[in-house]
Amino acid sequence: MQRKYSRDELRNLIRITLLAIALMFGAIACVSQQISEKESLPINVVIKQEISATSSTELDSKDKDQSESSTVNDAPIPSRQMESKPSRCTLSGGEIVEQGWAGNDTGHNSCNRCFCGDPGVLGCTKMACEPIVGTKDKITPAISSQEPDHPNMTEPEWGRAITGIPPIYAASDIDRSTIDLATKWYKVATDAWGNYGPTEIYIIGSNIEAARKVEDDFCDRHKKLDSGWKTEWDCANANYELFTRYAKEGSAGVSTYNRDYLDYYFTTVTLSTQRPSPDEEDYKVVTMHEYFHVYQHAHISDTEKNGDKSGRESKMGGTDKPWFAEGTAEFFAQLLYSRQPGVRANYLEEIMTRKYTSSVNGYLAYDKGLKDLSYADPIGCRWGYECWFATYDVGTWFIAYLVDQVGEETVIVDYYKDLDSLGFEGAFVKNFKKSSDEMVRDFDMFLGAGLNEALKILP
Repeated sequence: MQRKYSRDELRNLIRITLLAIALMFGAIACVSQQISEKESLPINVVIKQEISATSSTELDSKDKDQSESSTVNDAPIPSRQMESKPSRCTLSGGEIVEQGWAGNDTGHNSCNRCFCGDPGVLGCTKMACEPIVGTKDKITPAISSQEPDHPNMTEPEWGRAITGIPPIYAASDIDRSTIDLATKWYKVATDAWGNYGPTEIYIIGSNIEAARKVEDDFCDRHKKLDSGWKTEWDCANANYELFTRYAKEGSAGVSTYNRDYLDYYFTTVTLSTQRPSPDEEDYKVVTMHEYFHVYQHAHISDTEKNGDKSGRESKMGGTDKPWFAEGTAEFFAQLLYSRQPGVRANYLEEIMTRKYTSSVNGYLAYDKGLKDLSYADPIGCRWGYECWFATYDVGTWFIAYLVDQVGEETVIVDYYKDLDSLGFEGAFVKNFKKSSDEMVRDFDMFLGAGLNEALKILP
């Protein structure tokens, strides 16, 4: 049976209902005011907060920086307190900086100024930095915003100083982080050794069709750029793989297009995502190693004529002879990397120990001298790589020895200034005060003293 309310009871129910409604609207108004106040704050910064609990020692030794980025538009966000540990921030390019650091960010955010606050929070301005082209993020097709202009000149330019990062052409399976990584370490190299060009950078993944598209674009672009371009010689075909071989095999390389029939001379740097991968520490060194080859070639003016590269190759240390060209590229890349912030203190000793133990005994027992070793000579295989990589290792130790004898600047600056005019041996004798044969003989004796003695000469 349904209950009937009296008039007084109905009045009380109505009063309670109206009071509840008033309280609800008051709460909504309060929340709306708080939201409005937050939205009106003039704050537009990028906060990057470290989420790894790894210690600073582990960060240095493993070279793995883990960070998290988020864009916020509201008042100060409470951050986790790092107990008894110094606050550090991670920049966009992966570098770790201490609390109190201020300066430009790196990587894709390098146009913005940042400050590392407490605890481990990086605050930055938020300008839109110029994007790098050709990523799988579909920022823009694989055509650079820095497209090289056709030089209207009687003689093509070669080995000139340039500004900024050269145009980058990335395959469609390359992500933005890989481009940022390559750009960062390419710039470290050019800052140290000078920026030379004209140069084009190509980054290739493991997708063969994506690499083939880069080959087609390369051919089309240079046909338009250069009336002397020869499709049958300079473009990829069934017997000549420009970039697809990097998708299949990995590694990295430099090619020179200083040819007598071309109007536009340039160098290409090709990086892949295999052997090494961008996740490996060696990827950074390889990027700088390849740029050092650009530096070398920039100091050699010899033009390839009718396919003959012997003039250029002789100044690099000999045709198919990697001892000096690869030795200098590898040693100076490893040395430069060892000097970067955050790299572990014993890095260079660790790498050079590995190179010594993997190759020196085999080299000393081999029936060829250093200058006669080719890329194919098997003097010690390691890690599943082809045997010829060990020739690089012996060459790297030779340059370490040479630097100890004559000084770093003499090798990396003075020698290359004289290389084009005096040739390899002439520049060698002038700057190092011995013939190359004499220096190699002394080097062999040095190696015979053992690893512990060898390590003492490292910078």
